[in-house]
Amino acid sequence: MTASLPVDTSAQHPTASAGADAARTERVAVIILNWNGKDDTLECLHSVAAIDYPALEVVVVDNGSQDGSVQAIRAAFPHITIVETGANLGYAGGNNAGIRYCLENLSTDFLLLLNNDTLVDPHFITRLVVASHEHPRAAVLGPKILRCEPPDVLWFAGGYWKAHNSSFSHVGDGEKDTGQFDEDKETDFVTGCAMLMRTSVVRDIGPLDERFFLTHEDVDWCYRARSAGYSCRFVPAARVHHKVSASFARGRASLGIYFTARNRLLWAEMHLPALQRLRVYTEAGLELLIPRLLSHRRSTAPLAKRLYWLLRDGFRANWEGYSDPSYRAWRYGASDYIRRRFGDCPADVRLSLTKDAEAFRTSAHSGP
Repeated sequence: MTASLPVDTSAQHPTASAGADAARTERVAVIILNWNGKDDTLECLHSVAAIDYPALEVVVVDNGSQDGSVQAIRAAFPHITIVETGANLGYAGGNNAGIRYCLENLSTDFLLLLNNDTLVDPHFITRLVVASHEHPRAAVLGPKILRCEPPDVLWFAGGYWKAHNSSFSHVGDGEKDTGQFDEDKETDFVTGCAMLMRTSVVRDIGPLDERFFLTHEDVDWCYRARSAGYSCRFVPAARVHHKVSASFARGRASLGIYFTARNRLLWAEMHLPALQRLRVYTEAGLELLIPRLLSHRRSTAPLAKRLYWLLRDGFRANWEGYSDPSYRAWRYGASDYIRRRFGDCPADVRLSLTKDAEAFRTSAHSGP
């Protein structure tokens, strides 16, 4: 797959300017988190090995994998540092283990959090660091992220909170990349798929918040940085390809819904003004009472339109929604927010989600 992805040659080679040469002396530590993702991680590391940036250190954090990842990575990349956590600490805890290692053992100017299911352009770090010199108040900078399949379709070209429907939005998601988002700009947040963080800012505001465990911890960190007077930048000259949704593949979709439901409420509590926060809470309450509203959330439509759809479809469809495992996962997430249960999904909830999904699949295939 790596060979089939296009290398970005649309811009001048980043080492051609004196400014870029100066930027390339900044030290960058790449932190790649692995959890039972041996094949993806090895492919990612092969693409990272082709990066043209000289002052680079690569650290792999293994979150208690059971698939032989550590042995395979050591065999293929014997000079790479591997930090073993011994357990699944989630995205936040695993990356924080890598951040702590870098802060304590390396002298770096930047920390780059990079998903293991990505393939990178050789010039993307240079272009991010050059942009950091142009925007010295930027706490974090993110590249243009395209899908691996098809490789010319966008996934992230900046990110924003949309107050009118209480949701996050990736600019350009699903659009063919024709250069329509090639302007370097400030953005609400940079996705944790690939985020270059200033080490000085990490020391200033702290690492990721481990209460989130998975999802929203990247947005939370960006908003904390903005509250501290920094900015977030989207840098389209830097490019990364992403195997979208690999994190929740292989039957883990309900867990993704659980963390999204819980962490969205926690994030709103921490970062939204009172009226917007009340709106998020109100919508969450209505979605718990009326499951059909939750199924319509995937459209990211405003609440009023989703209520109209509910009336149009009839209440029978809403009643059937109570048995949908997606609704149950959402309910568990909202309930754990109210109960202040953060971090990893509790074992009893994880077991219930698994049973719900199995029962739903069985009933769906049993027939009349």
